[in-house]
Formats: sequence, C-alpha cells, structure tokens
Amino acid sequence: MGDFLYINVMKDLSNYILSILDDNIKLEVDVKVQYDKGIYLIKMYVKGGRLTNSIIQKHIKIATDEVLDTYFPKGSIQYKINIFYYLA
Repeated sequence: MGDFLYINVMKDLSNYILSILDDNIKLEVDVKVQYDKGIYLIKMYVKGGRLTNSIIQKHIKIATDEVLDTYFPKGSIQYKINIFYYLA
C-alpha cells in the first residue's frame, strides 16, 4: 500500500493511467486521459464500426475497470469512460 500515499499526493495521474491502459488493453483503441475537476476522463477512440455493439462497449468498460482496480485501491480515484468510434 505504499503507492496509495503517492496517489493521494499526486494531483494529475493522467499520464500514469494512460501508460497502464496502453500496456494492458489489447485492442486497437487510441486512449486519451484528461484530469478535470477531480475526475479522470478516459476517452477511447475505436477504429471502424465493428465494435459498435453495446455488449462490446460493456466489455471494454469492464476490462478497463479491472485494469484500474488492479493499480488503484477501489474508490481512490474517480473516472469516467467514454467510447467513440471513427471510420478509417
């Protein structure tokens, strides 16, 4: 739990969260993380229309939650996940 003290001292962990997601989410997704008023806004840009299914969206969000719960104690950070699609 030594990292928990570090988390509480840091104000913006956007780059750290981005590196965690880049290393652990194995999809063709561009991820942007922005810190705004105490909440991390995680924006995932999915290429093409093949992942537009709501079940796939839920899977991506669940996988992201599991990854972040591995690195941060539950409830220690606030975040919101948004998934966007674009055509190549």
